[in-house]
Amino acid sequence: MRQILSTLLFLSFLTTALATPNQDSLPQKQIIDSTKKATLDSVYQNNTQIGFAREVSRQAHKSIDRTLETMKWAFIIFGSIIAIAAALGAIEFFNIKRRAKKLLKEVEEKTEKALQVAQQAEEVEQNIQKIQSSADEISELSHKMDELNDKQVELKKLEEYLNGIKEKVLSDAEEMQEKVAEITNLSLDKKSPLTEEQKEILDKATTNIAFKELLGLELTAKDYFNKAYDLDKEKKFEDAIRYYSKAIELASNTPEAYGNRGFTYLNSKDYNNAILDFNKTLELDPNNIAVYNLRGGAFFSLKEYDKAIVDFNRAIELEPSYATAYFNRGVVYDALEEYDKAIEDFNRAIELEPNYATAYFNRGVVYDALEEYGKAIEDYNKAIQLAPNNATTYSNLAYIYFEIDELEKAIENFTTALNIDDKFANAYCGLGITYFQMGNIEQAKTAYQKAIDLDKRYNGQFQELMESGLFYSEKQLGVTQQLVDLLQGD
Repeated sequence: MRQILSTLLFLSFLTTALATPNQDSLPQKQIIDSTKKATLDSVYQNNTQIGFAREVSRQAHKSIDRTLETMKWAFIIFGSIIAIAAALGAIEFFNIKRRAKKLLKEVEEKTEKALQVAQQAEEVEQNIQKIQSSADEISELSHKMDELNDKQVELKKLEEYLNGIKEKVLSDAEEMQEKVAEITNLSLDKKSPLTEEQKEILDKATTNIAFKELLGLELTAKDYFNKAYDLDKEKKFEDAIRYYSKAIELASNTPEAYGNRGFTYLNSKDYNNAILDFNKTLELDPNNIAVYNLRGGAFFSLKEYDKAIVDFNRAIELEPSYATAYFNRGVVYDALEEYDKAIEDFNRAIELEPNYATAYFNRGVVYDALEEYGKAIEDYNKAIQLAPNNATTYSNLAYIYFEIDELEKAIENFTTALNIDDKFANAYCGLGITYFQMGNIEQAKTAYQKAIDLDKRYNGQFQELMESGLFYSEKQLGVTQQLVDLLQGD
C-alpha cells in the first residue's frame, strides 16, 4: 500500500513540475498561486488516486477474498472430486476385481468344459475305433457266415449222402440180420457146415461194435475186449483202457481183461496200476507165465529189483524154457551189477533162442562194463547181424573202439548210427570226442554242438549223464570235459 501512495505522490509531483512555467519569466504571486493551485490539484489528485487506490485495494481484497474463497471451495471441490474419484476408483477396482474373478471363473469353467470336450472327443475317437473294429469284426463275421452258409450247404449235401448210406447200411443190416438168423439156425441144427462167406458174415456181426449197434444187438464183454485190443495196437492207450474197463464191468472174473488192461497200463508207463491189474489176473489165473513176466517188468521199472527177480523166477519155474524170463532176469542182475549172474542168464536165453539179438546186445553191454572188449565187440557184431537197424548197437560198438584207440572204426560206427538215427545225441557226443582225439578240432566242435542242441545235459551236466548210463568210462568223461571247455571258451 505504501508503495502505491509513494508512486502516486511521485507521479503528482512530476506532473506539476512539468506543468509549471519558468520562474524567471513569471511574477512571484503567480508563481505562488500556481504553486498552490498545483499543490491543491496535486493533493486532490492524490486523494483521488488514494481513494482510487483504496478502492483498488478494497477491490483487490475482495478479489483476494473471493479468490481465497474460490480456492477454498476449489480445494473442497477438488478434494471431494478426488475423494469421489478415489471412491469411484475403489468401486471400479472392486467391480473390476469382481469381474476379473467372474471372468477367471468363466475361464476355468470353459477350460474344464474344454477338457471335458477333449475327453469326450477322445472317447468319441475310441468309440470310432471300436466301431471300426466292430465293423471289421462284423465284416469278418459276415465272411464267416458266408463260409458257414457254404458249409451248411455242404453239410446238407453230406447229410443227404449219409442218409443214403444209412438207408443202404440199414438195408444191409436187415439183410445181415436175415443171414445171421439163417446161419444161426444152420449152426444150431448142425445140418451142414458154414461156408466161408457165412463165417465172415457171422464174424463181422459178432466182433464189430458199430455193426452190432446198427443191428440192435446187445454188446458183450468180448465186444469191448476186442475193441480195446485194436485200440491198444494203435497205441491209443486211454481209449483201450476205457474199453477194457467196460469189458471187466460185464465180466469181472475174466483174467484176460485184467491182464490186457495191465499190459496197456505198462505200455503207458503207469506201472502201479499195471501191477494192480497183474495181481488181479494172477488171483484168477495163478499160473499165468506171461503175467509173472510182465509184472516183473513193472517192478523193474519201479527199481523194485528183488520183487522183479521173484516174478521172473516164478515164470522160469513154471516154464523152464521161457527165454524172455531168463533175459529179463539177466537185465535185473546187470542193474544190480551182479555181472556173472547176468551173463549166465543171457547165455541161457541165447541157448533157448539162438537168434535173440537183444540178448547178444545186453551180454555185450555186460562185457563192456567188465572191460572184456573183445567179447563185447563179438556180441555187438552178432547183434548187428541179427538186427542191423539198431543205432544203439553201432554206437556202443563205436565207444569200445574209442576206448581201445581204434578211432577210425569208432568214426565209422558212430557215422552208421547217425545214418540210422540222426537225432541220436549220444552218438554225436561220441563222434565229437573221437574227432577231438584225432586232432580234428572243428569237426569235433561241430559234432558235439549237435549233441548239445539235442540234449542240453551234454553241456556240462556230466554227473546226470553218468547216472543215466550215457557215459561209459573215465576216458570218455575226461575227453568230453576238455571238448566242452573248448566250446565254452569260444
